[in-house]
This record gives sequence, structure tokens and C-alpha cells, in this order.
Amino acid sequence: MPIHQTWGFFFLLMVFESAFPGCQALFLFNNATSHSAYSKDALRACAMNLCPGRKQAHLRPSVNYSIGEIQAMVMPDGTPKGLWMVLQERQLWKLRLHIQC
Repeated sequence: MPIHQTWGFFFLLMVFESAFPGCQALFLFNNATSHSAYSKDALRACAMNLCPGRKQAHLRPSVNYSIGEIQAMVMPDGTPKGLWMVLQERQLWKLRLHIQC
């Protein structure tokens, strides 16, 4: 179990024990792999190339919340934008940014 899930579980137990002292509980968690099903055009960084073009999904437009405008995920010629271009447009790209998927 990943560490963030382990800490979340212990936090849940502490909250329950403080709210219901002396009681027992049964917690059921659904970790089905179907929860990681996404549509073909879902905006996921792991599905994008760093550079534009090449083989990657044609993603649906997204909202750039920093300026409140819709941001296209493809260039005018239909070529998919890469992660670098999307982050540049949102002014989030930093030199030496490490990307891991």
C-alpha cells in the first residue's frame, strides 16, 4: 500500500476513534482497476508527449484557469500539442522541470 494511502487510513481510524469511542467499524474500500478508466480524449499528462505531434491522443479542450479561457490541445493544423507547449501557454514551464509518469 503506498505511503499516502497508509497515512490516510490511520487518519481515518483516529477520526473514527475520537468520534465514536469504544465502538467498532467495518471499512470497505473499492480499489478496482476500473476506476482508472478514462475517455480517449481525457486530459492526462501521462498520455501526452513532451513535444508536439508524433503519436499521442487528440485531447479535448481544457480551461486555463489562470486566465479563464478555453485552451485548445491541438494546433490550428490539427497536430496535438505536447506537454511542453501546454505548460508554456499556461506559464507553468520551468527550466530543468523533471517530468515523470
